[in-house]
Amino acid sequence: MNYTLKSNYAYANKLASATDNFLEAAMQQLTYSAKIIEQEINNEKLLKEEVTRLNLQTNSFNSVVINKNGIIAATSPVLPQIMEQTISSPGAIQALKEKRPLISKPYMSAAGNLIIFISHPLFDNAGNYLGYLGGSLYLKERSILNDLLDQHYYDEGTHIYVVDSYKRILYHPDHIRIGTYVNNNAIIDDVINGKGGIANVKSSQNVEMLAGYAPVKKAHWGVIAQRPVKNTLASLDTLIIEVIKRTLPMAVITFILIGFLLILFLGRLNNSQTK
Repeated sequence: MNYTLKSNYAYANKLASATDNFLEAAMQQLTYSAKIIEQEINNEKLLKEEVTRLNLQTNSFNSVVINKNGIIAATSPVLPQIMEQTISSPGAIQALKEKRPLISKPYMSAAGNLIIFISHPLFDNAGNYLGYLGGSLYLKERSILNDLLDQHYYDEGTHIYVVDSYKRILYHPDHIRIGTYVNNNAIIDDVINGKGGIANVKSSQNVEMLAGYAPVKKAHWGVIAQRPVKNTLASLDTLIIEVIKRTLPMAVITFILIGFLLILFLGRLNNSQTK
């Protein structure tokens, strides 16, 4: 079981690092594009080209927007209903308020999508705030982040899930659980406080689990990889059975051979005593 714990920790740590790298790369894309937009903030053609490029070039975002002077100036995909409108979503409000590169807290959109919003501020040459460039990621829908987490799922009862700083599930193989909260779980408390490690815990379904966990530092999330204890024990039972199956024939042959040699030796010993 100790091997399973260490393996799950290594797995969680690797996936947390990959998620951090993805988020860092997404922020770098916005930073590069923001520098271009800042030079020609009133060039509508350029704004449209940049949001389209960001949205289609890498599939890092489900949608991209430019907010100029508090209103939406460009979107990709094209969303006429929000053009030249103010946006009051939590991600937009946080971007306007903090005026710095950031990854928003996950929130529910008006359409019922669980979203994170990655944004970069726009400033003119004099340092005046112009607005922001931002990309959204739908955590319940197909995205590059979802694909990253999905491809790392593996079987035999082991699975991973991701939580945010509010203990809300952002990714889970059972998509119904995405958006729900995990309470009374010591490892969740640890991982959202930036700690990694291993633990024997009980799941929300009261199943004993061997868990490894690691923080996603860029977004203050946590990745947990866990496997039911019974599956680990079942694997050990299977291994023991396989070992027995492989060694039993040889053991039987060895005992037969020893018995044969013993009989032969005793026979010769009796013959020598008789003479």
